[in-house]
Order: sequence, then structure tokens, then C-alpha cells
Amino acid sequence: MALTAQTDLAGAAVDQVAGLLTGMLGALTLDTHLALSGHARLVDKDCDLVVDEIVDGHCDGHVETGSGAGAEFTGTWEAVRKGATP
Repeated sequence: MALTAQTDLAGAAVDQVAGLLTGMLGALTLDTHLALSGHARLVDKDCDLVVDEIVDGHCDGHVETGSGAGAEFTGTWEAVRKGATP
């Protein structure tokens, strides 16, 4: 068997296995939803009516699946607008 025929055969085998794995992984997707609620404080540092920062962010949530809601979690966060002076 020529080298190019072996290469073509190996490539075809890899393509077939990759297609099979892709199909199997696609079947594992779950219908999930993220439920969040929370609060934060908006800050306008230079009184131009544009929010420069979001501080003291807090959220509560859970992931919902077809079998029900998962465990509750909490989080804290903050943000700074791109281009805003810290």
C-alpha cells in the first residue's frame, strides 16, 4: 500500500471517529436556565449622568434543569466602565 493511501485511510478513520464523538457529545447537552436576583449601587463620579462604576454588587441564584432547581449560590461583584477614570 502506498504512503498516500495509508495517509488517506488514516485520515478517513480519524474523521469517522471525530464525527461519532461530536454526535455523542451533542446528545449530552442539557436544557438549563440560570436564575439570578440581586442588587448593586451605581456611581457617577463626575456628574455627567453616565454610570462610571457599579459597586457593592450582590447576587443570589441557582441553576434550573428539567429535574428541578440546583443548590443556591451567592456572589459579589463590581464593575468599572471602559474609559472611566478609576
